[in-house]
Amino acid sequence: MAQNKKKKHQRPQQRKAEPKPVRLSQVMIVKNEEKNIERALKWAKGIAFEQIVVDTGSTDRTVEIAEKMGAKVFHFTWINDFGAAKNYAIEQASGNWIAFLDADEFFVDKEVPVVMEYLDKINREHPAILGIVCPWVCVDESKDMEIQLIGEQMRLFRNKPNVRYVGKIHEAIPLHITQHVKTTEFSILHTGYTPEEYKDKAKGERNVELLRKAVEDYPDNANYKAYLAEALRTSEGGKKEAREIYRALRSSGTQFLKTLMLNMYVYSMMDLFNEDLTANRDEIESLALEAMGKFPEAPDPYYYYAVVLFKKKDFENAWLFLNKCADALKKLKVGVTNYVSVPILYNSMLRCAYHMGREDEMPACARNALKDDPYRTYYAAQTMLYLYDDCKYPEEKIASFMLNLGIYKMDNVNDLIFLTKAAKESGIKSLAQCFLALLTAE
Repeated sequence: MAQNKKKKHQRPQQRKAEPKPVRLSQVMIVKNEEKNIERALKWAKGIAFEQIVVDTGSTDRTVEIAEKMGAKVFHFTWINDFGAAKNYAIEQASGNWIAFLDADEFFVDKEVPVVMEYLDKINREHPAILGIVCPWVCVDESKDMEIQLIGEQMRLFRNKPNVRYVGKIHEAIPLHITQHVKTTEFSILHTGYTPEEYKDKAKGERNVELLRKAVEDYPDNANYKAYLAEALRTSEGGKKEAREIYRALRSSGTQFLKTLMLNMYVYSMMDLFNEDLTANRDEIESLALEAMGKFPEAPDPYYYYAVVLFKKKDFENAWLFLNKCADALKKLKVGVTNYVSVPILYNSMLRCAYHMGREDEMPACARNALKDDPYRTYYAAQTMLYLYDDCKYPEEKIASFMLNLGIYKMDNVNDLIFLTKAAKESGIKSLAQCFLALLTAE
């Protein structure tokens, strides 16, 4: 007789708890940001359920404007510690996600919905992810938002007790590589490090003071020394000391952050070049060769090495390394320091082509120099100046060269007006007269 098998009691399967929806708190610390605070708060109005502004001692209308826009304003007594101020600000937030952009940083309007969609996706599908890293694009507002530098920053993160800033300056949230994710679906625009901003807010002097203290407290920390050199470069009379710090770091062979090390090479070459190429040629060459070996993906070392070769009248090899710079620019990755601009690079190639006797390649160089922004007066003026000073072209030949690039048209009044203006900016008055004659002939 068959025995009845006892059925095991099965517990009903528990549904996986749905994560709480994203409640985004926009958080920032500020001081004397009346020029930026409105834009800083405006971009997040549609996606942040609260906006937290922590003021560290403003004497302008920053607080008034923030309160008028509906932000919750708190006050923090400044103690020379960015990490402490930012962590205090986070403590005031009640959302489960934080957007911690500075007052001179923002997302453009068309990318704001993308930010929220991405946050929702990470929140639902990746509970172990605590932070989001995205491109950080430094732009110069005085030059129509011209890109100065592209890096990476983590400005979006979960509001958890273990997610906090560390460091009094150049503070960061130390997350393991498995705890954050990188995306290029949106970018932060940053406007705070133009020369005008330095004058307005004395950021360089402020950072120098904090970094000197950090170097004093942690004398074996090479990162702080490199940060101090960067800050000194932009402070009044600080370039010489910055150079000595960089030389000491190079000679010591000490390892430090890769980004800071590349900056060391690029800033050193840049400053030596701007000071006196002839006197500093050998040191620039040494720096460029070292940097090319350590950072083959970086464009600037190739450029400065080419500049040295050009100075030596080794035009063939200068051309070779200018092309290597162009290749590196095309493959440029986010986070790689780069200061050589496309117009400067291709105008240098134009000069090189002339000295190699390859004038047939000069129009292509000029087109590449101007194609991204053909109506930026400065770049067109530089092209004209190279043709006049370096290539010794007469005014009529320069006018013909510019009008035969396929960019500007002789029968277009606005083009002739622009070229006249660019010629005036170049300082070649006779060339301006040449374009003006064409304009009046029309």
